[in-house]
Amino acid sequence: MSLKIIGQKAAPGMVHGPIFIFKKGNSEINRSHHLFSDFDPSKETLLFEKALYKSLQDLENLKNKFTSIDKEKIDIIEVHQSLIDDPEVKEQTLAKINHENKFAYVAYEEVISLFKNMFSEIEDSYLKQRVLDLEDISNRVLFYIINPELNFSYFSYSQLNDSRPSIIISEDLTPSDILGFEKTKVLGFVLSKGSPQSHSSILARSMEIPCLVGAHELETLDLSKYTDLILDTENSEVILNPNINEVKSFEEKVSLFKFKQKQLFSFKGKKTETKMGKLVPLGANISGPLDIDSVIKNDAEFIGLYRTEFLFLDRITPPSEEEQYETYRTVFQYLGHKRIIIRTLDIGGDKEAPYIRIQKEENPFLGVRGIRLCLKEIELFKTQLRAILRASNFCNDLGIMFPMVSTISEIKEAKKIFNTVKTELEQSKIQIGKKINIGVMMEVPSLAWILKEVSDEVTFISIGTNDLFQYSNACDRMNNQLQTISSPTHEGFQRFLKFIVQEAKKNQLHVGVCGSIAHHPEIMPYLISIGVDELSMTAQNILTVRAQIADL
Repeated sequence: MSLKIIGQKAAPGMVHGPIFIFKKGNSEINRSHHLFSDFDPSKETLLFEKALYKSLQDLENLKNKFTSIDKEKIDIIEVHQSLIDDPEVKEQTLAKINHENKFAYVAYEEVISLFKNMFSEIEDSYLKQRVLDLEDISNRVLFYIINPELNFSYFSYSQLNDSRPSIIISEDLTPSDILGFEKTKVLGFVLSKGSPQSHSSILARSMEIPCLVGAHELETLDLSKYTDLILDTENSEVILNPNINEVKSFEEKVSLFKFKQKQLFSFKGKKTETKMGKLVPLGANISGPLDIDSVIKNDAEFIGLYRTEFLFLDRITPPSEEEQYETYRTVFQYLGHKRIIIRTLDIGGDKEAPYIRIQKEENPFLGVRGIRLCLKEIELFKTQLRAILRASNFCNDLGIMFPMVSTISEIKEAKKIFNTVKTELEQSKIQIGKKINIGVMMEVPSLAWILKEVSDEVTFISIGTNDLFQYSNACDRMNNQLQTISSPTHEGFQRFLKFIVQEAKKNQLHVGVCGSIAHHPEIMPYLISIGVDELSMTAQNILTVRAQIADL
């Protein structure tokens, strides 16, 4: 008998195939081994250092599977390597071994537990998912501490890679789990735990592998009774052991889905224009190199929002200038023939970094975030600007955009720091891009009434409608209890948008929209009608919107 289970869509797709149950049997640790051995600090130190070495070698072997276009996958592996090789973790672990007479695995577990608790206490769903990364690397190190004589890798994927392509069911998957699978053997992922914001979900989306998370009911089932399943992320469901009618119905859905996709791809290579010939360039919102393939596949005309916070949010220490430079350069090398708007660091609010000490705020969404934070953490800001400017040599047309701006003085101060960094690089004979414009996010309502003064400082604005809506309507758009009043179709909000565009045009500011309403089927036509110059959205929506605009 078939069984339907509901979860959360993490990566889009519709597939039907055999089940492969992935369990991390090799990670089980015999915690009683110390009962049969005497404590020797030098021996425990050696066990710990060898375990670190083997763990780093595992990840280095995994990293060598990828090429330069897989830069962000490599970046994630390198983040895990840096967590394993973190000097503070090593120092604290060795101190517990040598000064507190603790066995290596006990000492390491205690230190990792401190860092996991630090991440868990941060009120941010994205950062809470970083606990999973710490569990991944710590399980690997602990495995080698307890099993120093073993010469095989921590996990073996040969059983899956020798099987036919399958849908993987697991409690949860870490980034290194996903990167370790042979992609041709994976049809999809179904996880009983996990989050759409996790690194694993991000990887699944970038690799275009359908993924459903939070399918909690799986934990109560004897999965050995099931052989195949339908994974339908469009309806956020899986069907275990589907019957003939369910398979037939699913195949019809897939056929219709493929037909619509084929129709949309006929718009590739075409200009985005209305019936009257009005051009409306469509850009992509990206988070880094992982999105390059999607940008190309979906024919984005430019990059309207390059979010840089991805590099900063999954770690204990901030990324170095060199790491940032390499990441930005990779994006610019592949997409630099297009115009790219990169947003400087936008953390604070619901996006916290544990290495930045911000005083606890009653309302962090209205607190030290975006440019406000960067102007307090000037060295962090300057490091990012140096990395961006060095990489700009690979981009023909770059826009640098400051987030969460509310005053003219903030723009002036940010530009002063930008110009200082630019001058320093030029004096050092470091080449930078020839065409670089400065802009700001239009997301703080009060900025709308001083756009004349804004235009004296920058050349463009990008309307971040997600935050602008929340601030102007005093309404948390993520609060399910406010659904009846949280629609961006609100008449007052639409009039406000029109006012902003009119003021921008009056003062010769180029104006784009990079919030989620850029592809909203009801609001998108209105944005075009009031004179918005361009729209930017998740790349997968571009061809759909291009088709809709062709009918306007």
